[in-house]
Amino acid sequence: MAMTSSLARPALVLFAVRAVSQVIMVVLLAALAKMIGVDDFGAVAIAISIGAVGSGLIDFGAGAFWVREYASGRLSHKEVSSRSAGKIAVGAISSSSLIVMGILGVIPSVTLLSGVLLFSSVVSQTALMWLVASRQSYKLSISMLLERIALASVFFVCIFALGIREQVAFGVSYLASAALLLVLSGRACPDLRADFREVGWRTVWRGSRYYGLSSVTISVQGMDVILGTFIGGQSVAGAYGAVSRWTTPIALATSSFTTLLSPVLAEAQDRHDVWRRLRTVVWIPVASGVMAVVIAGSAPVLVPFVLGNSYTPSIGVLQILALAASLSTCSQVAQMVLQARRRERLCAAALACAVLIQLLAVIPMVGVYGALGLALAALLGQIVLLVLFAAALMLILRHP
Repeated sequence: MAMTSSLARPALVLFAVRAVSQVIMVVLLAALAKMIGVDDFGAVAIAISIGAVGSGLIDFGAGAFWVREYASGRLSHKEVSSRSAGKIAVGAISSSSLIVMGILGVIPSVTLLSGVLLFSSVVSQTALMWLVASRQSYKLSISMLLERIALASVFFVCIFALGIREQVAFGVSYLASAALLLVLSGRACPDLRADFREVGWRTVWRGSRYYGLSSVTISVQGMDVILGTFIGGQSVAGAYGAVSRWTTPIALATSSFTTLLSPVLAEAQDRHDVWRRLRTVVWIPVASGVMAVVIAGSAPVLVPFVLGNSYTPSIGVLQILALAASLSTCSQVAQMVLQARRRERLCAAALACAVLIQLLAVIPMVGVYGALGLALAALLGQIVLLVLFAAALMLILRHP
């Protein structure tokens, strides 16, 4: 109980840091969208989606699995270090392949940027995992904040001081921020940082099968933007992508405490112990619902003010995504509890079903509603996921 209660303060600190970080990211993306226009920003949105999907495929749930196994004592720090090196090495090879094929014209040039974002994401995910696994919550918060500040600083310096093209500056800023995060996390967790003298090529994904299926499913969810672009064109991706990250703050309160609570729940003895550890901080997700109402209500004023009248279709998109994000916070808690209690197979099945329904819904909805259809499909997916997770929780309560 005391251990769980002590998580409330670091969770709130992490929430505040993530909120500031997302404001920084929203400002950066809004500035980029205004600089290059809706069509070119659509290409950037596609690159971001490809990078996110690729990094999720490479991770294959390994990071979350390592946190649980390390917290429970089933995985040593040497094994985490070796596996981390393996994952970063795989990320480097994958991103280099995308960049080379893009340069040679084998695949679209948008993969040049997506390759850079992929590698940066793999590095960042791995570095943050060390801090979560070692329960250094305050250092986690500080590192995340410094990483975002560095990203924005490098981006604007590249554009206004060095005259670098906007898309190139965006990629450079991601690389620089990921490098900073790697250094900060490595110094804070010297026992866990990647050891490239012993690269765990064969052990990176060992044991993470169902975590991996969940991770891949979530990553594939990012294909909705690519699929929507294929159906409705780059303007759809631009209108959707320009505000898709604006709803991230809605999930911040919940994700902040679930991030810190995951290794704690992994130590719980039974479902009663899980509830004792969880109940003192379950009030935190309520903040997400309040924030969703605020964002949805302010969308008609906020979107034209920040992005301009050319992004008017994004107003409805933001409102629907706010509702979807508020439902997602409930699903986050359910998923964290299920995975911590070694029910990752149920999580994987529920996620696969929800994402499949979402992607199938994209085709008719984008055809009829354009960018708004992407948001409606996302909302449908969240409704299905929440229902399935609720059913899974009822199942383990009856049959622990």
